Amino acid sequence: MTVVDTTPKQTMNESSPSPPELGGLRARASHGALISLLGQGGAQILRLLGNLALARMLFPEAFGLMAVVYLIVFALDQFSNVGIPAAVLRFERGDQSEFLDTAWTIQLIRGFGLWLVGIALTPIVAEFYSQPQLLEIMPVATFSAVLLGFRSTQFLVLTRRLQLGRRVAIEMSGRIASVVTMIGMAWVDPTVWVLVIGGLINQAVITVLSHTSIPGPRARLGWDKQTVRELSSFGKWVFASSGLSFVLAQIDVAILGRLIPASLLGVYSMGIIIPMLLRDISFTVMSSVVAPVIAESHRAGPETLRARYATLRRVSLPAVLLMSLGALIVAPTFFEYLYDERYWDARWISQLALIRFWFAFLQTSACLSLLSMGDGRTWAISNVVGLISVTTGCLVGFEMGELRGLLIGIGIGSMTSFVVPAIELARRGVASPAAEIKYTLLGAGLATLVVFATNQSADWIPLGESLRFLIAGGLALTPFGLWTTLRVFRELKQR
Repeated sequence: MTVVDTTPKQTMNESSPSPPELGGLRARASHGALISLLGQGGAQILRLLGNLALARMLFPEAFGLMAVVYLIVFALDQFSNVGIPAAVLRFERGDQSEFLDTAWTIQLIRGFGLWLVGIALTPIVAEFYSQPQLLEIMPVATFSAVLLGFRSTQFLVLTRRLQLGRRVAIEMSGRIASVVTMIGMAWVDPTVWVLVIGGLINQAVITVLSHTSIPGPRARLGWDKQTVRELSSFGKWVFASSGLSFVLAQIDVAILGRLIPASLLGVYSMGIIIPMLLRDISFTVMSSVVAPVIAESHRAGPETLRARYATLRRVSLPAVLLMSLGALIVAPTFFEYLYDERYWDARWISQLALIRFWFAFLQTSACLSLLSMGDGRTWAISNVVGLISVTTGCLVGFEMGELRGLLIGIGIGSMTSFVVPAIELARRGVASPAAEIKYTLLGAGLATLVVFATNQSADWIPLGESLRFLIAGGLALTPFGLWTTLRVFRELKQR
């Protein structure tokens, strides 16, 4: 979500010196990537631990109900995204007081507006999904838009400058507060309100700390006409692409909420938790490291842009593919041994959902790079193409094979969303899609190898299928894992 803070006019003006650099861009990117990965890793571990505890204390219906609530909250955010974070990265004036004051004012108005829209939509959503509890839950849950509206724009400036340590610490504080609150509430009264309040606590802590723990001037209202024009011009494509991104990302939940019981939707939401964790990690690194690097490289010139984009892909493509394949072999054991029988269908749900994650990563990384170059139009077009394909895949897949068919249909449909940004990057002379195609085929081959090794190991690994998948799959992936690790470390050392 986009949120912001402002700064007094007497500081951070056009004559203000830039903050001291951490070194060259490559060094700052490596440092930022390391911090971002450590922060996201810690946050996701906390999330998993909290999820494991809450899965035993709550019922699947609670998670299914919250899947609908999050669907609406996310929809409100994405359908009103005016591109403030991307604008702070993109524009030369992105860290100046007039720009940040205006951005924070717009964000504040937007936050209250979203909350009111959420309240107005509550009876409609409750009737559509036949869930009367939403009448009480949604007005409270959508208040998160107000909390996000108050968040400081200095949060975004930290990302622009690749100074991510403080940002990661703030986000971790919000996550810890949320998990502790939810577990404590669930111990006393295990209802769906545990998840509602936990989400609000997370946002509230981050918002407060964004104003109190980042050095510099505090937020203030402001309205600079030049900034409004820049945000309007830049944000129109971000607005369109964000709304379409939401539909593309959440079409499965929107459809399944009508087709299956809340309890099964809760199991589905558990099943996609591992792909979603990978999505959060990859998107955090892309938005907090890759996007600023691309934006700065674009300002430096086309040769610099091509070289740095190639370097980023040499690291990101094998690393994300390894994470995806690792999740493939871990998922069955993870759900079988850490969750009770009610959630065991999440084993295969998680594996099939990884197909979608891979193609979504390819699309998002390419589109986010183009957005950092000032091109938001391509993302919107890409989402239109992907939306048509994914929706078709959802409906046809569910008709042919219910949940399994839907997940396979989404994966196949997601491939098309990468075509548009790939063509645009090639047209600009930044990169061809050859590397993405190569790693996609490699991933398909390695996944096939994992399945084959698991099936053939039944005689010499006398364990259950989940453990055999973990052991045999791990052995099959070891060479690729070692090669990827060495490659990533080699790139990070070249600082």
